[in-house]
Amino acid sequence: MSLRFAGFPVFTGFILLTMLVPNASADSLAYAELSNATFGIQDLTTGTFTILGSNTGLDGLGEVGTALYGVGGSSLYSVNPANGALTSVGTGATPFIDFGSTTAGLFGLDSSFNLYSINSATGTSTLIGPTSLPSGFHSGLSAGGGNTLFH
Repeated sequence: MSLRFAGFPVFTGFILLTMLVPNASADSLAYAELSNATFGIQDLTTGTFTILGSNTGLDGLGEVGTALYGVGGSSLYSVNPANGALTSVGTGATPFIDFGSTTAGLFGLDSSFNLYSINSATGTSTLIGPTSLPSGFHSGLSAGGGNTLFH
């Protein structure tokens, strides 16, 4: 199954890199947010990274419809895919250690591994509940997955 953001295939990673794949005929490009707050496009065929801009650093990328989002701490931002510029949407109830999306919306994970839904229009976060994930789990959240949130 191909995940999509604004017609682009999507996947994420975390810690060093969060990526969203633009819709090239061979799905060969990906938006990337590096740990040093550099935003750009990664060519998945050659490995070449092209810097498009920078921002304050995000804890993940996600999408709703054709809009790209990121979370920094407890703040939700819309992300300009052309240059990585952030526009504040709002602030949630808690800082997040990871952030992602499914076709059902935006989600965040706090440091106690509680799962929250995040309103894309306001940034308001709503506790869903504890994930029961084992201590030390932190491999990342999906971006745009239909049925996959954790990976």
